[in-house]
Amino acid sequence: MRTGSRSLRTSLRGAQTLDLFSPTNRQKRPKTHIPVGPTTEKQVRKRIDNLCMSRPQIELRTLLLKAALAADIPEMRVLLEEGAGVDKQFINSGFTALHQAIGTSNYEMTELLIEYGANLEHDENANAQTPIMSAIIMDDLPMLKLLVKHGAQLDAVDQDNQTYADYAREIGRDTIAEYIDTMLTGN
Repeated sequence: MRTGSRSLRTSLRGAQTLDLFSPTNRQKRPKTHIPVGPTTEKQVRKRIDNLCMSRPQIELRTLLLKAALAADIPEMRVLLEEGAGVDKQFINSGFTALHQAIGTSNYEMTELLIEYGANLEHDENANAQTPIMSAIIMDDLPMLKLLVKHGAQLDAVDQDNQTYADYAREIGRDTIAEYIDTMLTGN
C-alpha cells in the first residue's frame, strides 16, 4: 500500500510534528507531518489512511522508520499491521527500526519489532553492525538479554575471527563480555 501528494494536517491540538523527510535529503519535496505523542489506534489509523490517499510516493515502511525515530509505538503497531517492512533500512546508515529501538533503549519498541519478525542478525548497514553490537555499544545488558531471549545468536564471528565478547572487551564493556562468555560456555 502506498500513500499520496497533499500535505497532511492533523486535527490533534497541540501535537508536536515530525518532518517525514530527512534534512539531508536535498530533493525538494512537499512536507508531511506526523503528530508525535499519545494517540489512540483509531486516530493513528485515520491519519495513515489520510496520508495514504494524499501521498502515493511515501511507502508505509518509510513511515515506520519515521515513527521509530519519534518512538511512536501506536503508529508503529498500525503500520506493521498494515504490512510495513519491519527490516526497512534508513537510506544513509542502513540501520533499521530495531537498531533505533536498541540505540534508544526502548524495550517496548524492541519487543514490538521482534513480534513482527525483525531480523535479529541484520548487519547490512554502513558499519556491518548487528542489533547485538548495538546493545554492546550502548552498554545495555538488559537489552542484550532481551535479544538473546528472542533468539539472537551470541556465537557469531566476524571476518577477523573476533567474537561479540572480544568486541565488547575491546570497547570496554567487560560486564557484557562476561555475560556473553558465560552464555556461550554455560558456566
